[in-house]
Amino acid sequence: VLRESDRLNATISSFLAYARPGRVDVTRVDARRPVQDTAALLKNSPETSEHHVIDVVVPATPVWLDADEHQLRQIVWNLAHNALKHNGDAAGPLELRAGKLPPTQRPYLEVIDRGQGIPEALAERIFEPFVTGESRGTGLGLFLARELAQANGATLIFEPRPGGGSVFRLVFSDPLRWRA
Repeated sequence: VLRESDRLNATISSFLAYARPGRVDVTRVDARRPVQDTAALLKNSPETSEHHVIDVVVPATPVWLDADEHQLRQIVWNLAHNALKHNGDAAGPLELRAGKLPPTQRPYLEVIDRGQGIPEALAERIFEPFVTGESRGTGLGLFLARELAQANGATLIFEPRPGGGSVFRLVFSDPLRWRA
């Protein structure tokens, strides 16, 4: 009953976020923090088993940008949660990353999994609302992640990994939001 209640609450919350996206509260953010915080939440989540490995790869120095930290955390959570949910226990480690892309020094956040990957027929539509690859999903997680990315001056990119798995990269392309 509790699991079903949590699932229904998540569905309603996702639908409400879809229906009326929140305001962007821009502050100076170290991009490493949403990655580290999300990893800590995932490691302590009841949906994460002892078989799941979550690696955090961030530089030693801050990666500054201007964005809504709560929304960045939500993006990373949606991407990482989807990866864990769809790939099961034996998918290999999940990597959460933050850094700067050479040569432009644009900040980025990444979620990399080594699971089964996204079927090609579904890959073209994954950012559309209500498109899902599972029977119990709402199909709003990736859509909301992309909408939040755009609201924060970033682009959310999906790349299939050769041999299985996925890379979701959030790249901040608006130079007014970051400084090299």
